[in-house]
Amino acid sequence: MTVRNEVASLFVGYQGTSYARWNGSRPTNANFITLQDKFWTAYVGFPSIGVPGGGSFTISGSDVLFTNTVNNTRSNNHSYAGITFRGHILSYSQLSTGSFRFGSNTYTVTSDY
Repeated sequence: MTVRNEVASLFVGYQGTSYARWNGSRPTNANFITLQDKFWTAYVGFPSIGVPGGGSFTISGSDVLFTNTVNNTRSNNHSYAGITFRGHILSYSQLSTGSFRFGSNTYTVTSDY
């Protein structure tokens, strides 16, 4: 994460990786693993939000979501860069959520940065 003060505004940029991984032995794989990274800001006015092209990114209000699902797997991995917020930003954060499906049961874990 990059943070830089500017004249009467703030720039926040995200780059990095996240993952949701099943480390158990039975079953070997999850039916599917969904991984969602949520990047958000609290702001005054209207921030400028940028996301890289060609990815699975969605902008919703002041949130950027990066979500995908991988079937019959042990791991779902994200790599991201170029997610930016610019404006009168009061606070910012990232939340990663992994959902694991085994048969008819789904288990969800969350990590807040």
